[in-house]
Amino acid sequence: MAYARELDSLRQELRQSVTGTIVHWPKVNGANVVGSAVAGEVTFQVYDSSGTSIQGPTNLTPTTVGDVSRFDVSVSAIATLDEDYSVKILWIESGGSTTYIDMVYFDVVLYPFGPPSVSLNDMLEERPDVQETLDRHGQLLGYTAGDTAKETMAAIYAVRARVEMDAMLRAQVALDQANANASPAIHPATQSRYTRPNLILNRERLNRLERKLAMKLVYEGDMAQLEGESMFLYEHYKSAAESAWRGIGPLKYDAAEDLVVDSTLEDVGRVVYQTRAQG
Repeated sequence: MAYARELDSLRQELRQSVTGTIVHWPKVNGANVVGSAVAGEVTFQVYDSSGTSIQGPTNLTPTTVGDVSRFDVSVSAIATLDEDYSVKILWIESGGSTTYIDMVYFDVVLYPFGPPSVSLNDMLEERPDVQETLDRHGQLLGYTAGDTAKETMAAIYAVRARVEMDAMLRAQVALDQANANASPAIHPATQSRYTRPNLILNRERLNRLERKLAMKLVYEGDMAQLEGESMFLYEHYKSAAESAWRGIGPLKYDAAEDLVVDSTLEDVGRVVYQTRAQG
């Protein structure tokens, strides 16, 4: 199977009132498989956050990627901003008889968080000889040596950096809300919405962190030995990413998705030191 970025670790988002596509890779026992191309054996239905059907059931023809399948679910434009819309996919493996049911959740938002901000050029600005490492990794996955391998691997590590940053933000925002560290404080009923990175208006503050995370992941993936240059560079960019995280500063949030700041998370990457009370 050719390598394909599946993005299972990122919540998918569709833009409000715009037709979009939800992507899902069918698996059986953890292995990618081929879905049936027989009409009626792969169908989907779309539900809102209350579980009410808003589209379908609709037949779906699997997309062939290498020697496996991808389900590209075409979702009609949805006007209501909300979390936890879902697609229920009923499918049969090619040549099989067992019906599988997969649920894929997504959000409808005014302005999606968007693709990773890191490019091959960004990585080359960090360290010009990173292209040698990217080229070597790309060839291991079967890509043609040169630009194809380098550009593909840069994109792969950029996606992984976005996944890492997404997890860091969600965890920190949830912690901050538990500590009421917002101005003004965010009501618990809307707390879950504030863990969504697409609500951050000043997202340029995150670019440096995302770049350092991508570089850290490149060298983390190159540590075939426990010593050497890659280990040194991994430690360097790990430290740089931690520094970038601490330096993010206040993040402005827009829960109503009207491009107006309604709360600010103060210094999300700050370090908190606990001290023992004297007495």
